[in-house]
Amino acid sequence: MKKSISFITLMILVLSLLASCNVTSDGPDTALPNSATDFEYEVNSEGGIIITKYVGTDKSVVIPAQIENKNVTIIGRQAFRESVIVSVHIPNTVIEIDYYAFADCKELKTVILCENLTKIGEGAFSNCAALCEIELPNSITALEECCFQYCTALKS
Repeated sequence: MKKSISFITLMILVLSLLASCNVTSDGPDTALPNSATDFEYEVNSEGGIIITKYVGTDKSVVIPAQIENKNVTIIGRQAFRESVIVSVHIPNTVIEIDYYAFADCKELKTVILCENLTKIGEGAFSNCAALCEIELPNSITALEECCFQYCTALKS
């Protein structure tokens, strides 16, 4: 019973966030994107780039909009899982954050989502204990289960 109550509470929080967010433009990036060498990646069948793993050392990450002249469109499954990153800026080319992409990033405090993001996969930000605020864009059409489970500092 306790799990279903916490899940319901989490879903109410997420739905209220979706209803109350005002999306603002990312505007020009103030920080330069990380180098493509900071990521392992692959090209998907549509010709977009999927980030499959973060191998860089920066704690503040700006994901590049393009790698090899192809748009970065997906942050793949577990790509940043257990990273010690503190912040991440996701470019407007990204439309999906896959399952557990940022799970267990216990130091992650700041996430800047893009306006074109349509899907946040299951557990994408689960157990990000330092994450206290996130603005969800209106473009999201799929918000899967447990996206923000155990984000104990999440206030809004």
